Amino acid sequence: GSYQLKATLTPADVDNNKIIWSSSDEKVVTVDKNGKVTAVNVGEAVVTGTPDSNHSIKAECKVVVNQPVTELTIDCSTITIYQIGGTAQLTANIVPIDAVNRKVIWKSMTPSICSITENGVVTAIGSGTAIVTATSDDGGFTAYCIVTVKNTGAEIIDGYTCENQAETECKKISYSRSYSNTQ
Repeated sequence: GSYQLKATLTPADVDNNKIIWSSSDEKVVTVDKNGKVTAVNVGEAVVTGTPDSNHSIKAECKVVVNQPVTELTIDCSTITIYQIGGTAQLTANIVPIDAVNRKVIWKSMTPSICSITENGVVTAIGSGTAIVTATSDDGGFTAYCIVTVKNTGAEIIDGYTCENQAETECKKISYSRSYSNTQ
């Protein structure tokens, strides 16, 4: 990204109001003759503005370039919760690992089926299928997980199963005990 710096000389009626701009590290930021700063790489640098009429005066601006988010995924593409009130933990994966702003905003598109906390815990509210999204605060990248809630009439011990597009397993149901709702 870029940012335009502006220097103001005092007194305002100085004869030569030209500013000479420089960067302490052009591998991090560059600055053009008009004071436009452009990020080049992650790191810190100091941009200095010096009046052409008096090199003993200067103004400095510390510039910090952070690693931005470039991708967001959720650990499971689909998940099934087998009882109303059951929960499951979803995890958002931010790329790259050294991205500074790792905040994720979670949202259930169908709150009558499931809710989700700011920490990615899904709670089954009603039977059906819903989509849960995770959106990165930095960059606005969005990933989703399809959540199916089935009230099966079985006592589920571990609560949920999860399938992943990368064919890695989330938590599988350990065992269940069936019972009948009829008398």
